[in-house]
Amino acid sequence: MRHLFIICFLFLSLTLTAQNKINPVIQVERLYDADLMEVTKPVLDTRVPDSLRTFNTLFQYTIFDKPLSNLYAFVPLAAAVMEPQKPYEKHFGYLSLGSGYPWTPAGDLHLQLPVKSRWFMGIDGIHRSLWDETDRMTNQGSFTLERRGKHSFYIKADGEHLYNTFARPLPLSIAAPSSQTYYRAGGQAGLYSLNNQASTWSYRADLSYRHASASMAQFVDSLASQRENALDGEFLLGYNLSRVFSVNLGAQSFFSSRKLTDDSVWVSKAIVNIFPHVIWSGEKYKLGIGARVGFLLTEKESLFDIFPWIEAHYAFDPVFAVYFSMDGKRELNTLQNRIPENPWLLDPLMNDRRIRLNAEAGFTGTIQDVFSYRIYGGYRITEDQIYYRTIPYPPGYPGCYKLDYDDETRYTAGAWVSYHSKPFEAKIHAAWYKYILSQGTVPWHMPAWEVSGQARYNWRERIIVAITAGYRSRSGAPGLYDGDPVIELPAFTNLGARVEYVWGRHFSTFLYGQNLLDREIYYYNLYREPGITFGTGLTLRF
Repeated sequence: MRHLFIICFLFLSLTLTAQNKINPVIQVERLYDADLMEVTKPVLDTRVPDSLRTFNTLFQYTIFDKPLSNLYAFVPLAAAVMEPQKPYEKHFGYLSLGSGYPWTPAGDLHLQLPVKSRWFMGIDGIHRSLWDETDRMTNQGSFTLERRGKHSFYIKADGEHLYNTFARPLPLSIAAPSSQTYYRAGGQAGLYSLNNQASTWSYRADLSYRHASASMAQFVDSLASQRENALDGEFLLGYNLSRVFSVNLGAQSFFSSRKLTDDSVWVSKAIVNIFPHVIWSGEKYKLGIGARVGFLLTEKESLFDIFPWIEAHYAFDPVFAVYFSMDGKRELNTLQNRIPENPWLLDPLMNDRRIRLNAEAGFTGTIQDVFSYRIYGGYRITEDQIYYRTIPYPPGYPGCYKLDYDDETRYTAGAWVSYHSKPFEAKIHAAWYKYILSQGTVPWHMPAWEVSGQARYNWRERIIVAITAGYRSRSGAPGLYDGDPVIELPAFTNLGARVEYVWGRHFSTFLYGQNLLDREIYYYNLYREPGITFGTGLTLRF
């Protein structure tokens, strides 16, 4: 269900039916400039009101190379690491509140404080609700404290709470769930020191722990609940033999343990990886070669894997560059990853997928710092990919799901284009997918086409107009049992608009509309989005 709300959130900057917020990955256009870069982007992990951009209060983030995941997917640190373009003031933050019809209250809180020299503190909070035929609610929050310098350190505490119901229950004689509650709480700590000079060392270490619990209630009593503990550690040590060549050794471990309360049996699994690799980098090129060597450890067996890893990027000039990546890994199917998508299924015995090969290649570039593009194609082979089978009943009834697994081959092609000037910006992204499953079943609500776009215009730094649109082709899901008909979800277009008026430096109001075409929108079976929605709200900046 998480993907459902993430897509809705993309379609409208502040849609009040969102179930979760986006954790964006910053795409850096000039990847060959340096290993340590500063780029101007909106505030991380939260939505920056358009009115803030009116007063030129954009921020710069220190972005570091993270070869363990992808040389060119530059992942920002937590919200507290941001630096203003000008000498920072004592604090920065905003509070945004709003609601619409149907009843969809929402709120965002962001605060960043430079506590003292080299110390920063960040606070983020988000609330989204939908009180309609089905009730949905999410609350998220995080607190980050970081010290920046030659050797930097940060700690983070975060939590999440989800609540969902169904409106039209089956008869009481049928055992079906009526509501579900989920919470997650934990923390993360990290150390890092990044250097690119000859004869210097670089290191990064991250350790996180999170506890999650999910419980469901029937109409007459309570169902079993599930609990999970997850511990994740990631480490990287590198030595720069020269400015263009470094030798690196990475390691990653992930442990997950969960149980159902009715049987009190804990099921534990772990993944351990060793990742040796080397990196060549120059003014216009970057090349990384290595291998991920790992084990999947369970109570009954241990599985050994070796996945080659390649990242290559060459820029002929800022206008045109080519890149290629290839990787593979094993992934644990955890409760914390699965619950936001499908909260109605509790099962401690889950297969863990193996991405045998994941390759992507494409072109990218920037023209005069106003126009950027990326054209790409991808190929992925996944063993034991997780899917859901579901009942072919009309939407609105309680969900009945079971896990299904299949080996999947996926082909991908897409393009991403953006343009920006001082008063105007526009983005469009189109992607095509083809899924081939070994058993011939239908993928779980995976469309063949997805297209999304947005445009924003700032008129005289007072009125800000934004339009969003998205198209999703029809998709389907297999029935609960063999022989059941395929459940089809129709294609649809989602159109949204938002107008914000800036009264002053500290206050603005906005109006918005979502699903303006009043379409029947189902991103997942049994989860119907509301029809046309209008709302209003205000933003306070301090």
